[in-house]
Amino acid sequence: MLPIEWKTEPLKVGYSEPFVSFIWLFGMDVTLDPVAFRLSVNGQPYFRFESSKLSQTGWSHTDGPGGARLSFNVTMLDKYEDQMGFAVLKLPVSALKPGQSVSLKVDTDTRNNNSWFMTFKTEVKDRLDLYQNDVVARKDGKLWHSVSVDFIHTGEDAPTSVTIGKQRTETVLKAGFNKMEILLPKAEKPTSYKAVIRKQGSAPVTKAFTLAPVREWEIFLVQHTHTDIGYTRPQTEILPEHIRYIDNALDFATRPTATPRPLNSAGPAKPPGRCANSSKPALRLRSTACCSASKKAGSRLPGCSSIFRRSSTSPPWPRRPKPCA
Repeated sequence: MLPIEWKTEPLKVGYSEPFVSFIWLFGMDVTLDPVAFRLSVNGQPYFRFESSKLSQTGWSHTDGPGGARLSFNVTMLDKYEDQMGFAVLKLPVSALKPGQSVSLKVDTDTRNNNSWFMTFKTEVKDRLDLYQNDVVARKDGKLWHSVSVDFIHTGEDAPTSVTIGKQRTETVLKAGFNKMEILLPKAEKPTSYKAVIRKQGSAPVTKAFTLAPVREWEIFLVQHTHTDIGYTRPQTEILPEHIRYIDNALDFATRPTATPRPLNSAGPAKPPGRCANSSKPALRLRSTACCSASKKAGSRLPGCSSIFRRSSTSPPWPRRPKPCA
């Protein structure tokens, strides 16, 4: 493994505390064959630590000379179950030079092992963002605006509250990214608010913001079942369900002022077959009805033509009698 090396921010001249801490984002492989890594400070080996065998979050610590300590706070696992989080390095000021950066290096003597350790270049600092989401939410029969409060927190668990008017929302911030979502009454015109954020161990922060009216959308979802052979069930079972869902969508499209009937009230699925009074397959009839309904509604029903059309060179589908309309 190639070593990685970087420099910290300079130690402030006149810094009077006995210890100083540096923090950065890290990632580390989780493997059944762990690697022993070495962290050096200004060219001197200070710590030895191993990659984990277990995909788990939480703190781990390794002590070094003169009261030095290297801590890993794993706050999340990526999609491969490898560890991601914050590394905190505590060093005695007596071992450092004021006004100069500290050189850090991670390497290993292990060979023929693909396990890895990463240091991210992203700046790490506490951060607070407050913004309105472009949505109108419905709750308890009322309409609300949604406001998000996002925190980047680098310390220990910290009880935190956000007060907007008479509404107070509480949480406990964990190291890493934290999100709070707050609902406020729907505004008909731009309305000014102030949010007071109180985090344990920090001075209160006040943020002013404006709620703006948001265009409302009511979205109707239509169940669409795969007809792939063997995808969920045999195609002979899935196709009648597929057609029944399209029937419900057509009912709604041709009667725009009416409420669509619930899917569970549509009655039993029609068995596969061919219409007795028509020589055309039922699917072709539904295709025509679908497009007609689109024109009446003044819009195009998504997937209307793509569901039913096929090229002349494609094999017939389905390869069996067509269902009745």
